[in-house]
Amino acid sequence: MNLALAVVRTLYLAFVVVYLLVALPWGLLVSSEAKLGTVAVGLDTVQRVATAAWLAVAWIAVETAFAWVKVWLARRKAAAATTAAPPAAPAT
Repeated sequence: MNLALAVVRTLYLAFVVVYLLVALPWGLLVSSEAKLGTVAVGLDTVQRVATAAWLAVAWIAVETAFAWVKVWLARRKAAAATTAAPPAAPAT
């Protein structure tokens, strides 16, 4: 299961990175106007970059939720193991 999650994480990270690289206006960012601070970026470009950021935030939230569920289940399992142990039989 851990390997499957690692593969999914890697694929999702690659998707977000490629999406962000495509969405960024590289021509504007490396132009001489960018060095002067007078770059005008279209609203659609800002929306694509914001979408990539929110996808990354959503993934972090999902992973955090899964991690806390895993911790909660491990604690329940540990508590059940300690309470379910039968008492030792008295020596005769």
